[in-house]
Amino acid sequence: MSTTSKALAPIRDAALLDGDGALIPELFWALAEVWNPVRVALAETPTEGTGVLSGTVAAAQFGAPVAIAADSPPDLYVTSATQVRALERRFGTTSGPSRRASVAVEPTPLVTTTAVDRRAHVVFVALDLAQDRSRGREILNAWHPTEARRVW
Repeated sequence: MSTTSKALAPIRDAALLDGDGALIPELFWALAEVWNPVRVALAETPTEGTGVLSGTVAAAQFGAPVAIAADSPPDLYVTSATQVRALERRFGTTSGPSRRASVAVEPTPLVTTTAVDRRAHVVFVALDLAQDRSRGREILNAWHPTEARRVW
């Protein structure tokens, strides 16, 4: 069995493919259910260029209908747990509303390899927004990035 066939098998088993390809947006929402990056809250804002920007700040830059303050903390992805630990040591950690940023290991290498201008691809940004159970779906349904009619 080829690598592609092995990768597609769970998607087929979950009935997220039909004769024309992936069922959209069902595939997106199925992925959103298991998208669970473990974020570490940093006490200080990392220097510019640290990691790949995602979350609400990136969504606002992509034109999502989200309200953010000028000093909204960025959500960043890095490629390894070693990088997360280095950022924890350098910028400290915190909890609650005092966080100045958050950092997580990318759930897939595609987060950093498809990033443009140090921002995660719009699909990964959308997956982060989908984690907001109260408003995520509403924001995503109203968001029409220039790259696509919908984020999926």
